[in-house]
Amino acid sequence: MLSKYFLSLKTSSSLKSKSVIRSSNGFSDSLSSGILFTYSDNHNFGLVKEIIEKLEIEGKKVDSISYIEKIGEADIHKFHFFNLTDKDFWGNWNKPVIKSFIEIPFDYLLSLDLNTNIVTQNILAGSKAKCRVGRFEEGKSDYFEMMIDHKENDYGKYLDQVYHYIKKVRNGK
Repeated sequence: MLSKYFLSLKTSSSLKSKSVIRSSNGFSDSLSSGILFTYSDNHNFGLVKEIIEKLEIEGKKVDSISYIEKIGEADIHKFHFFNLTDKDFWGNWNKPVIKSFIEIPFDYLLSLDLNTNIVTQNILAGSKAKCRVGRFEEGKSDYFEMMIDHKENDYGKYLDQVYHYIKKVRNGK
């Protein structure tokens, strides 16, 4: 698909841009978190909602967005979502919620996918977040300031590790 090629070019261009200063506050001083994930099933969606609730209990403002391959799946969740139909031929997003999400300077942007995909990579590359956190994948370090080496394929355990490690981030005082 030619439009995926253009999306890939946009992603590469965003990664090369050094317009965003990446520096994170300690977790206790952070105010906002973004959650980016690919919807896979209702069980994993429930686990994502749990981590969002934990962050909100900690007093963090949380915005989230989900990539969903099939539009029908999103209707039941009342959640911000997007899919490939929300971009034009040239790889530009045309849905305001996506553009807005990319522009928010989150203290932490948590990528909750076990494996990133071309779509979530594009969001990560363009994001104005101060610290992007995700699972360690060989060759993907340009997308993250903090990577979590989670070798298991257990989604719940991965989310627990994400929460555990971001809570440990301290200011360098």
